[in-house]
Amino acid sequence: MKKPSSGIESIIEVINGIITEEEFFSKKSDGVGRLIVDLPELLILKKQPILFREFLLSVSLAGRFKILLTKEILGMPQKSLYTKYGIPNDALRFLKGLQPVANSSPMPEIRKINLVSSPRIEILATIALFSRLPITWLLEETPENKWTTEYFYYLPDAHLNLDQFIDLLKITEEQALQYSQTKLHSRPDFQYVYDVRGVILHFNESEKLYLRLLFWEQGGFAIEIFNKQKQLQGFWQLKSLLKHFGSIEVGYCQTVINSQINIMFIVKSTSTNFSYPTEFQQFNFL
Repeated sequence: MKKPSSGIESIIEVINGIITEEEFFSKKSDGVGRLIVDLPELLILKKQPILFREFLLSVSLAGRFKILLTKEILGMPQKSLYTKYGIPNDALRFLKGLQPVANSSPMPEIRKINLVSSPRIEILATIALFSRLPITWLLEETPENKWTTEYFYYLPDAHLNLDQFIDLLKITEEQALQYSQTKLHSRPDFQYVYDVRGVILHFNESEKLYLRLLFWEQGGFAIEIFNKQKQLQGFWQLKSLLKHFGSIEVGYCQTVINSQINIMFIVKSTSTNFSYPTEFQQFNFL
């Protein structure tokens, strides 16, 4: 009898075409296609972005969304996208191929322009931010090998000046700690994320940083620079801004795009129960 494959082995089998996408998900889903088991192997993929890249490109667009909307990638249960951000469950089911497309209008003769059944671009931009992917990976089966930040402009309330940015860090961390005191989780050992926020930080009229902010429920936060260029300049600017939050650690995070490595700041701040994100790698020279 063949020994059952481990999580990572199953992923490699999908990449190599040994098993199909349907076979991979069928072992982890209920009768209507909903994932019903934890996928800790996805946490390993966060530290192996090349393998993560190959896995995502080996499945359909709907399969890609099934992976990206797991607790392991989001940092929170999928239902939190509705309770925290009001993202409709029907929109997420549609993305995962579980919700049929409503067809209330006749089929046009040439092509359909008004895709009313498709999720709004703000939803796709939010998922791209959470999953650290170019938005084209959520739109195309075979996306370009290109890093993009244009989708930040579709994120709500993204533009901040320096004072607004500092206030946001303080207020959101306080809210996260208050939230954690009232929330009980079925997986208490999991490091739950309170919020992921995209920010376009304006230093002046010409300088801006595209930032991914991640706040943990138990306190502490991470700031990641998404810029394609001028990351080192952004590093010094951010380091100066964050000095009021105590000691910080600086490292980097690799992405699915080989040429894009993001500088990441880890700020433990008020956290008393902190563990580093899987994808964080510390600089040896800082």
